[in-house]
Amino acid sequence: KGVPYTPRNPTFESTCADNTMIGNPPRGATNISQAGIPLNYDNVDSCLQVGGRLIIDTDFTLNGGDVLLEPNTENVVSANQTLTITNANLQSCENYMWQGITLGDGANLVLEGNTISDAIQAVKTRNHPTIEIIDNTFDRNYIALDILDIPIIEAVSGNTFSCSDTLNSGLWGLYGARVTNGLLFMGDFNPTVTEQNTFKDLEYGVVSSFSIVSIADAVCENLRYDTTPPPVGSSNSIGVFAEAQSQITLTDCTFKNLNKGCVANNSSLDFYDNTIDTVNY
Repeated sequence: KGVPYTPRNPTFESTCADNTMIGNPPRGATNISQAGIPLNYDNVDSCLQVGGRLIIDTDFTLNGGDVLLEPNTENVVSANQTLTITNANLQSCENYMWQGITLGDGANLVLEGNTISDAIQAVKTRNHPTIEIIDNTFDRNYIALDILDIPIIEAVSGNTFSCSDTLNSGLWGLYGARVTNGLLFMGDFNPTVTEQNTFKDLEYGVVSSFSIVSIADAVCENLRYDTTPPPVGSSNSIGVFAEAQSQITLTDCTFKNLNKGCVANNSSLDFYDNTIDTVNY
């Protein structure tokens, strides 16, 4: 718990069923434009297996079904291209972790109605991509959202960030979202809308460093507490942890069954209409 994930040696001797397979395992790169599948891919009631480094070099849409990711697989969205995934189940097909989805400058990502599991960093942003992340379940990931720099945020709402079991690495889910030198807005700021984000069974809900974070209508509950040295702060089981001159705004959030609801070290905190229930601090 609370230590960096070290990947195991990857192998492509898959135990997955006989599925449609794309990619160049274990470390080769494949452009989606040359992968041999339609760029508007109907995966309903089917299974797509992905290996190696899959580069989204043109707009690609996948809907439904199972997507099985080989060990250390990474999906990289190129500048000015859009990856859209809806109503799908993304998970590792072996007892390994996959890397996640990486967004570079100018890339676009739409995730809606998916379950995404077993990733080291399920979504990783760098520079200024555009993200729309709605009504997904991020479960058993080491970090669900890893935000660096300033993405263009269309929406991050209605998601569940959880860890229902130990990870394939043997560790526990660490962060729902980590923001470093960046910006993150989460939730619906319209009071008539109740598309809340929920963080549960992780070690931390949101961790911010040198960043601006605004969260509305979120629930942080039942976060894990143990006595091992934590990666940040003086303990784990913290709803929102801010350090290093971060600026945090929390509105209409609920903190329940935690060690600490919110911690701001050398940071500013605006705290409006929130509920704190059964926390130690």
